[in-house]
Amino acid sequence: MKKYFISIADLEKDKKDIISLWNRCLPAGTEGRYSWIYTGNPCGSAVCLVARNGKVKSLAGAVGLFPRMISLRGTLLKAGIVGDFAVDEEHRAFGPALSLQKSVVSCCDGAKFDLILGFPNEKAEMVLLRAGFQVLGNLTRLTKPLRSQYFIKRYLDVPFITRGLSGSIDFILESKYLGRSSGRFVFEKLSEFDSRIDTLWKKAAGQHPIMGVRNRAYLTWRYLRAPHNRHQIVAMIPAQSSEMVGYIVYQVRERSARIVDFLTLGEKEDAKALLAGFVDFQRKEGMQAVSLWHVGGEELEEVLQEVGFFFRENKEKVLIFIPPGSSFRAVLAKKENWYLLPGDNDA
Repeated sequence: MKKYFISIADLEKDKKDIISLWNRCLPAGTEGRYSWIYTGNPCGSAVCLVARNGKVKSLAGAVGLFPRMISLRGTLLKAGIVGDFAVDEEHRAFGPALSLQKSVVSCCDGAKFDLILGFPNEKAEMVLLRAGFQVLGNLTRLTKPLRSQYFIKRYLDVPFITRGLSGSIDFILESKYLGRSSGRFVFEKLSEFDSRIDTLWKKAAGQHPIMGVRNRAYLTWRYLRAPHNRHQIVAMIPAQSSEMVGYIVYQVRERSARIVDFLTLGEKEDAKALLAGFVDFQRKEGMQAVSLWHVGGEELEEVLQEVGFFFRENKEKVLIFIPPGSSFRAVLAKKENWYLLPGDNDA
């Protein structure tokens, strides 16, 4: 039986070994990502746990915990986001995966983290549950079709029929589901998060019981410094003012806009205006669809449906580890209290 020793990595001395493990196990792992996510985070340096083979001291596996400041009704908590979970193939049958995740939850001892969140794939999910995590809730995936031709072609690739069908369907989509933002707001593309984002965050911070801090420093690092994922920003501005009252961060993939983050001042009508205006904006940009996922309360789902988003089947879960003695356990364990979007994950 192989023996493994779990320890906290020295982010400088162990960098080469960790990146080498990534290159073997995680196609997305690169040196650029390492510097960004392990040492550049304004919430603090990441914690990386490594498993070494007892005989040869080689690196058999690793997992990262990335700091994320969470506002719980005005109280700041430090969450850890689990990511970069990798175990070499030759060691997967011998237990280092579970040992690593058990060491992850032990990071709540000594107040390193107040809670830990995981967004695992199906294989990793079972390991996290065995280590002491619990299910917070399922991801709710939604899509808003903007152009039907892209979807029709998947099933019927006959050009003249596709064009005829898509024209009729697009007319219905525009007339029935396209929610307009009226003339109250204008939508502007931004190249950076300016000082207005901190003003927006201070006003919007209490609109959900639990949400990650969205200030200028964090958003700039998360979306504009990420080495491989190009993010774009659209801001919602009142027609008679220069104040920012909402924003959406998104990525474009195969003529589809994928929302990764958004925030408004909290009124339901403002959220509808933001999403509907963004849909209009992307239709003019020639996008085929807008999509996102979230974990949270029913009000957001109602807003999304009213703007014309459709649910898609999804079995992915968000897991949470809450220390046994936490005074916030009852609040943290309820999915309805959370506001989680793709940008709250590590990737």
